[in-house]
Amino acid sequence: MKAHPAGTSVLAAIVLLAALALASACTGDAKPTLVIAVQPTSTQQELSDQATELEQFLEERVDADIVLRFPTSYAGVIEALRFGHADAAFMGAWPAALANQYAEAEVALAEVREVIIGDEMTEEPYYFSYWVVPKDSPYQSLEDLRDKKVAFPSQISTSGYVAPVARMVELGLISAAEDGKTPDTNAFFSDTYFAGGYSQAWEALKAGQVDVSVIAGDVPEKLYREILDGTRVIEEQGPIPSHAVVFSKDFKDPQRSELVEALLELGDEQYRDLMRKFVSGIFVRFQPTTTDEHLASLTGYLSATGFAFTEEIRPKTAGPASGEPQPEPDPDPEADPDPEPEAGGVEPKPAGATQVNVDLREWEIAPDRDAVPAGSVYFLANNVGEEPHEFVVIRTDLAPSQLPVVDGRVPEEEVDLLDEIEPFAAASSASLLLDLDAGSYVFICNIVEEEPEEAEVESHYQLGMATAFTVE
Repeated sequence: MKAHPAGTSVLAAIVLLAALALASACTGDAKPTLVIAVQPTSTQQELSDQATELEQFLEERVDADIVLRFPTSYAGVIEALRFGHADAAFMGAWPAALANQYAEAEVALAEVREVIIGDEMTEEPYYFSYWVVPKDSPYQSLEDLRDKKVAFPSQISTSGYVAPVARMVELGLISAAEDGKTPDTNAFFSDTYFAGGYSQAWEALKAGQVDVSVIAGDVPEKLYREILDGTRVIEEQGPIPSHAVVFSKDFKDPQRSELVEALLELGDEQYRDLMRKFVSGIFVRFQPTTTDEHLASLTGYLSATGFAFTEEIRPKTAGPASGEPQPEPDPDPEADPDPEPEAGGVEPKPAGATQVNVDLREWEIAPDRDAVPAGSVYFLANNVGEEPHEFVVIRTDLAPSQLPVVDGRVPEEEVDLLDEIEPFAAASSASLLLDLDAGSYVFICNIVEEEPEEAEVESHYQLGMATAFTVE
């Protein structure tokens, strides 16, 4: 794989730390400042409007000036917790484990969510995921699927990849992580695909392109029911922990206890929407927990698989590890034959446009909705991966995995390409405004990286960066 310098990600983290440090310094005369880092879900303007409501709610209950900050990556959140520039953070389970590892932060609250376990809708701080095959499939167990084809939703999905692979290790179907080597699913399956999301993996299974796939109990209920109606469950894994509230190691009482009580009150139905804007649309409430209690199962999955989160996090030493090679400065950028893409640019969302937030990462394109009404659509693309990515919108009735490919790239002159965001750097965002008619669309990243020494190419599209989208 082509190595990309981490300069953009490091610069973004530095900018974040400076902003959080400034917020922490502005303490005023009477009250301390309490900084909470939140993963972004919308444009900066909309986040600021939403933040005002939550800040006011918390300030009425906590003796501090509350400041909400929205880093562009989890790595930035972890660095802020580590260096004392954020007191608390709302995080997914895997990043929370990294925050504990790198920043000595601790999980204080677990998110209770509306999830489906088996066939029952319930409210829990955990959920399960399930291996499924078509109803008429002859396969009755995972062991029966040796040398068959599998579609996982994403390579960095805890429920859709990490936990299922850990289950395969537990069943003795593949070897556990050892000597730095992670389990290889292709040692069991003939082909492993990453579809770009649960709905895309279901489409691949439904079309007969693969023999087995995975579904999780925290996806939209409509999709979950549709998949279960057309499949049989042959194996399951869990529990899989939900999002968490993480506190820095230096966050002390009385503000700590006051914040806990205030966040618990957000579970009241009248306040629930405040949290749904930031954590997830299926948020119900928070409940007290500990790092060991909430992340116990995840710790086991990561131990079995040895998988690492894709975002760049610096080691615990103050500087680069001893002997670690560092990129040499290029005195003549114009002579660089392969310059890195710059950070993306974000324009304000026009009034009346429907907004779609899209996360790009290795190897997944994940919009926050799979359908919108016809008309003006504003896409906010967030590169939360390690590498540069682009966002290409194609109108087509083909499945995401069925587009034509030449030398790893979808030939743009052979498809109905409406517009695109050119490649932009990791840890940055970019926007695109389109007027879309009703129909079927596919989003892709069409970057192809040549590996001359290995005489091969790395196609972001073929690695799974494609997803279906509907305009109604």
